Amino acid sequence: MKLSNITSELPKITALMSVYNGDKYLRRAIDSILNQTFIDFEFIIIDDGSTDGTRNIVSKYASQDRRIVQVCNPENIGLTRSLNKGIELARGTYIARQDADDISDRTRLEKQINYMQNHPEVGLLGTAYHSIDERGNYICTNYPETSDTAIRWRMLFRNAFIHTSIIIRREILTKKYLFYSDKLTYSQDMDLWVKLMVYAKAANLKEPLVFLRRHENSISMQNFSDQERIATEISSKQLSRLSLDSSLSIKEIGILRRWHKQLPKQMKKADFSLCVKYFYILNTFSSNSHVDLVEINSIRFSLVLRIMRAMPLHSYKDLISTSGLLKSIMGRDPFYALAGLFRYFIPFTVKILSRL
Repeated sequence: MKLSNITSELPKITALMSVYNGDKYLRRAIDSILNQTFIDFEFIIIDDGSTDGTRNIVSKYASQDRRIVQVCNPENIGLTRSLNKGIELARGTYIARQDADDISDRTRLEKQINYMQNHPEVGLLGTAYHSIDERGNYICTNYPETSDTAIRWRMLFRNAFIHTSIIIRREILTKKYLFYSDKLTYSQDMDLWVKLMVYAKAANLKEPLVFLRRHENSISMQNFSDQERIATEISSKQLSRLSLDSSLSIKEIGILRRWHKQLPKQMKKADFSLCVKYFYILNTFSSNSHVDLVEINSIRFSLVLRIMRAMPLHSYKDLISTSGLLKSIMGRDPFYALAGLFRYFIPFTVKILSRL
């Protein structure tokens, strides 16, 4: 392993990148970090045994900017082990991830560090993001959940963060000895966020501050079925920690993960029993001490309305009698349920009034 450009001064942030044969998009990714408005950082770039021009590109940048710490693995050891090596080498108060094919807005680190300093209870922070194609053309903008409660609810089923947008308090990782699991082939980031959120709150900035590149060679586009399988297993472990008595099968958890992303346009009567379990999970989750009851009841009303839209009209009565839907709507505290209802409908009311 080769190290270069390590200084004695401790930086505020460690930007961490691992790259394997990524010379096609690498320059744009590196430039996006070096051109940040926040300049007190070290940039650890791990060349994971590349056989293309990656090492030469990183070496050239390292010779021109002393903030770059070049790490050269003699052979390819994989993303997980490389990132864990980077965590051990990091000296910053915070660790910010940067993938070798993505781009960060030049204000990203500044805005994330400001948020973290103003919210000491938050240990994990992501951002909204723009999706771009392999040529850098804009596809769409994505806005993930921003509040801790909404993020925790989503993390039961799906990853609430884009990996390349993450910034973490390094102290939590080192004190609790948290690393990416090398036992998982995919979804190691989701697994780490779940473990980290035991010790700190999480958030996403509403502003899109990264450009996520979609291309056929990206990890997210390869082996999709394996990624989904492992993510479903992570969800299963989380749901078991809620001490659920409803004995969900892996198949059912997989269906709930799909529902959590997007409900089917029309649900069948056969889906009623799984709806019962879905609300049971929500009610059990609501009893968690971390949960904002107003926020979770806003989520509750959103879920109920989406399910009712997907149900055949003649099935509403059956669903209510079968699952106790009315009780699920009100949750454990009617006051917070009403507050959640108002929170859910106020944005729509404001939007309608603004068009008048």
